[in-house]
Amino acid sequence: MINLLLAGLLLFGIGCSKDEPEKEEDSAINGNWVVKAISISGELTNIGAPPDNASYSNISITIPDTTLGSINGNTFMNQIWVSFEIKEHKHISFKDYGGSRCAEDSWGIAFADHIRSTIKKFDVSNSELHLIDSLDNTVILFIDGLNKN
Repeated sequence: MINLLLAGLLLFGIGCSKDEPEKEEDSAINGNWVVKAISISGELTNIGAPPDNASYSNISITIPDTTLGSINGNTFMNQIWVSFEIKEHKHISFKDYGGSRCAEDSWGIAFADHIRSTIKKFDVSNSELHLIDSLDNTVILFIDGLNKN
């Protein structure tokens, strides 16, 4: 009798359990990121040494721990900022890109162009942040700014 009662309670518990949809686990995008490569003419190209007249030693950004906010950072030549929003399925959008307005080098121009118009989503793996276009190509590759490889 007790076994029958326990079996009934178990079946009732299973039948009434709330099936929660699996939550997509987005990788953490927040942190300090340094550009390792940028797509130039369709080819992901490693960033070289900064130009002689550079104001900064790298191209980097800091992303806050939020899904809607402002990213701050720098190209080789300028301080930059851009508003962003993270959406479902690792989609990301950018708007209101701005900078300190010194003449950019080719790396800074390519970076700004991708941020303004090309990037649709992101992925984070192995301490790398990939900003990805609509064809699923990485157009900007960052490495963790705290653990530069």
